[in-house]
Amino acid sequence: MTTRQARRMQWICFVTMALNGLYATSGSLVMPLLRAQYSLSYDMGGMLLSALNFGNLLTSFVCGVLAGRIGRKPALLLLTAGSYLGYLVLSFTGMPILMLVCFFAVGVSKGAVYNMDNTIVPECSENKTYSVNILHACFAIGSLLCAPLAAVCCTRSILCLTLAAVCMVLPLLYIMSPLSSRLAMTSVQKGGWRFLRRKSFWVSGLLIFFEISAETAVSGWIVSYFQDSNIMSRAMAQMMLSLNWILMMAGRLLVAFVPLQVNPHKLVLGLAVGTGASYAVMLIARAPVSAVLGLCGFALCVAPVQPTVLANLAPEDGTSRALSVLLPIGSAGGIFMPAVTGWVASATGIWGGMAAIAVACVALMICAFLNMRSLR
Repeated sequence: MTTRQARRMQWICFVTMALNGLYATSGSLVMPLLRAQYSLSYDMGGMLLSALNFGNLLTSFVCGVLAGRIGRKPALLLLTAGSYLGYLVLSFTGMPILMLVCFFAVGVSKGAVYNMDNTIVPECSENKTYSVNILHACFAIGSLLCAPLAAVCCTRSILCLTLAAVCMVLPLLYIMSPLSSRLAMTSVQKGGWRFLRRKSFWVSGLLIFFEISAETAVSGWIVSYFQDSNIMSRAMAQMMLSLNWILMMAGRLLVAFVPLQVNPHKLVLGLAVGTGASYAVMLIARAPVSAVLGLCGFALCVAPVQPTVLANLAPEDGTSRALSVLLPIGSAGGIFMPAVTGWVASATGIWGGMAAIAVACVALMICAFLNMRSLR
């Protein structure tokens, strides 16, 4: 790939990641609408979010192998079909089993775009920390557009149809990309399996696991939590989702411009501590102002953790084969925590479900401390 092609590919990844943030995160708004329309339980709501993240996890394993078999471009075109088909069906279905299949299909598309873009951008960039944080900021840019889009779309059906139309832009962008089968084969086969014996690899995987656990669960349940706890009105709670993604984008952009002299592992520890402290403030808050302040601190701190960890992996931990294992480990958190939140909420109430997320925040701080102390 020439320098010009690399720059073009990088911009395509930025745009597709922004679209990915829009349609993938919109599942957090579609789920409450489905719950309200069809009187679904908290359990079912958690299962829908987990189905989306299970599709993301499964694709993390499949995407690299499939790209090595048929090429990156055909693999992306095949796997991203689930996004527009899923939202198309969600626009009219009321059957729980079909809802689960549709959320799973959207998750498959999310995983394909997310994992492939995270693999391609470092290959096309000299400053990996900057480029990976910008890439993840693009995801946040797309995500913060969810609430305005939901406000414009009067009904759940119109929202889902609009998202289906947005998702159809993905294959057009990838068709125009300079990706090839030969490049995919070289990238996927690079490196062996020695990374599985490295402690740094597993600690990095746990860091991403607990970061995604906390981030996904909060993003998925924050609207229901603020609304059902009577802390905010429904309209204001939906605005908090947009605020959440604005601040996540801001956090990633701020870290992207952190001087290179700053130790990235100390930075990750500071972000993890800030995540836990801010979430505790949000959890004990009973007034809108304090709840918003806690959410702001949480979003600013949690968002840069994953891209900073990915950008500063040891060379042995950052190969395509290693990432095909590392990213699914992290994605598993997006399956586990939203479902646990729903189960606990059904048994103890919505506050109890949200309190369960605090465990992930504490584990994130422990892993960040181990990462700094024992590995570097």
